[in-house]
Amino acid sequence: MQTKNRVNSNENYDSFGLSVDVSFRIRFFSSAIYQLLNSIYKTMKIECLQPSLHEDILTDKFWKYIFVFWHRHIVLPISFFRTMPHKCLTSRSRDGELISQIMFRFGSRFVRGSSSTTAINKGGDMALRNLISSSRKGYNLVLTPDGPKGPSNEVKNGIVKLASISGCTILPLGFAIKNSFKLSTWDRTVIPLPFSKLLMNYGEPISVPKKLKRNELGKYKIQIQNAIKKSNLLAESSLTNNENIS
Repeated sequence: MQTKNRVNSNENYDSFGLSVDVSFRIRFFSSAIYQLLNSIYKTMKIECLQPSLHEDILTDKFWKYIFVFWHRHIVLPISFFRTMPHKCLTSRSRDGELISQIMFRFGSRFVRGSSSTTAINKGGDMALRNLISSSRKGYNLVLTPDGPKGPSNEVKNGIVKLASISGCTILPLGFAIKNSFKLSTWDRTVIPLPFSKLLMNYGEPISVPKKLKRNELGKYKIQIQNAIKKSNLLAESSLTNNENIS
């Protein structure tokens, strides 16, 4: 199954990070899914729990961030970062191309590869270099550290190395949504329903030192995992409290 889903590692990508040889089928389905999601978002009530911080981040032209959240929430941050120059890390698989084609229509740009720097066949080393280069050109970075194929809720080494080399601060994101359904995928991707309510929560920022020792990788991976988990729990708690009040 994975062989059928894998795109040739030598495939060319355009300046946006999209395949130049994308099939009609992917174009068709990505356009249809975009139209559906965009229509749903227009009916939703969407809030950030730290609106002042969010506004500061969107307008900050000097300090760049690495936004991290679990892969199951991959379609939820779309409405929060449309106006912010950013690049997402997506896999070179056909699933990755479909996701990229959808997110492109919402304003995202891409670096293609894997979140594991040891996955040479998946473009891991090249992806790391391209992400670092993108951050230096003024892009914020968006990653799902348990993607593209899991294990779910488990951070890989690549995000820690990226933060260390780039000097970018990691910002964990948490989400809570009222009224949604989950796809039967490895991560149980969350899809919002019309007229649902979505909350986003910023977790505590994490800085990784430039001179990172190999035996420190595990410590920072656990710190990132716990920060994302805590951020999600706080968003869910806030949503529950708001529902109880109303």
